[in-house]
Amino acid sequence: MALNQWADARKEAAALKRERQLRALDRNQARLDRRESFELTHLIEVHEALTELFTVALALHDAVETGVQAAPEWNGRLTATNRKVHSQKGLVLDEQARHWTTSAHAYINEMSRGGSIERPLATLETAQEAIAARIRDIYGPDLSRTPLISAEAQS
Repeated sequence: MALNQWADARKEAAALKRERQLRALDRNQARLDRRESFELTHLIEVHEALTELFTVALALHDAVETGVQAAPEWNGRLTATNRKVHSQKGLVLDEQARHWTTSAHAYINEMSRGGSIERPLATLETAQEAIAARIRDIYGPDLSRTPLISAEAQS
């Protein structure tokens, strides 16, 4: 009788251990899903903000180059888009995307004051490609995160 109780206790302990492990896996998956959702939303917003900043800076650059007074609303838009990029670039989780976003932000601001266009444009393209690559990484197939079908489920 004692052997049966001992065997039942071991089975129950093993079942509890499996349940704890499954709950931990579920929590980890939920955390990963929240992180990816945040990151995707944020990367898209940063990508759009960089594009808008470049557009505004290019208009101001053209005004400086041609000697024409830029409309006051362009300076306001530059300030607003600068704030937007500045507040978002630190939240980019991917190191490479954050580096290129920060660089593009600096070069685009130089361009808006009459600097050259080539380096800001190249850096913007590199930043946007780094952001796009990270988005593809998140959306793309990743076999390491795909749940494996257990042998029990297959039979």
